[in-house]
Amino acid sequence: MTSNLVFRDGDGRTKKYAAEEFDALKFANAFDTFLRKYLSEENSTFVIERPDDGESLTIETATGILSRQRGSEPVEYTRYAEAGGGAANIWTVFANLGYARLDELPSWNKVNWVTDRASVLPDDSFVNVELAKAHAYRAEAARRRQVRALPKLDSAALTRFCKIWADTGYNAYDGATLTHHVLLDSGVPEDAAHVELRGIITTLGLDVDEPATANADGAVWVRADPRVDLELEKW
Repeated sequence: MTSNLVFRDGDGRTKKYAAEEFDALKFANAFDTFLRKYLSEENSTFVIERPDDGESLTIETATGILSRQRGSEPVEYTRYAEAGGGAANIWTVFANLGYARLDELPSWNKVNWVTDRASVLPDDSFVNVELAKAHAYRAEAARRRQVRALPKLDSAALTRFCKIWADTGYNAYDGATLTHHVLLDSGVPEDAAHVELRGIITTLGLDVDEPATANADGAVWVRADPRVDLELEKW
């Protein structure tokens, strides 16, 4: 059975989504991409439509309100819990199974459909979580673009560096800031592994600092490099 969906935003953009068999992950990726691309302070309302059934679900990220509509029936509203996936738990069920199945959601979703929108408006403590997520996603995407624009490191040496780090090391931070890649933690100084690592570090053009902790044994503290950090995220 084909799932035919339409995504809409408050500025009038639309995107069609169709799948022979509903795959929750593929749907989530598609809708998240649409949401993150266009969500802003000024554009905060998004709609998922099931045109074959005359049903729609509207997500108001600026208020934390969901509204559902079926045909000419009155619109119904609810708030959604931020924890445990938030609105995504609800809109995925709607996309796959439709309007009626939203009455069968687990109790932890804290969904209570009403026809009075004013009764579910948030207080001043409300935070637009979806917008915060979109900002964080865009900032991370920008960081990755900036890192990839830097001069490339030797691929083989970088892979070997990451393998040694994965087997023997960790990252060190000053608060939330990554400062060093620590390798050969508790190793023996001047053994074959250290000789190999020094050669790799030279090839990569990285800088080594004195260990920042006492009793570091043979640990090698390599000053953090964003190109290395990006590669380490794969390990």
